[in-house]
Amino acid sequence: MSQADWPRFMLRLPPDLKGWVDVEAERNGASINSEIIRSVRERMERTERSVKSPEISGEKPAPAGEISANGG
Repeated sequence: MSQADWPRFMLRLPPDLKGWVDVEAERNGASINSEIIRSVRERMERTERSVKSPEISGEKPAPAGEISANGG
């Protein structure tokens, strides 16, 4: 599937979050869209790691939307 075939949707962001995304995209030499994708993927990977490895760290994964003791 090419990028042209990816689903599209409108996203509303609070002004402070939009400003942060703008700055990060500029700092990384990326588009706003690419920066949002990078941020969501990073969170997705972090969440997947915490779900797969709680027995290694001895912690239970935090419920979605909550921060665990290790900052995840």
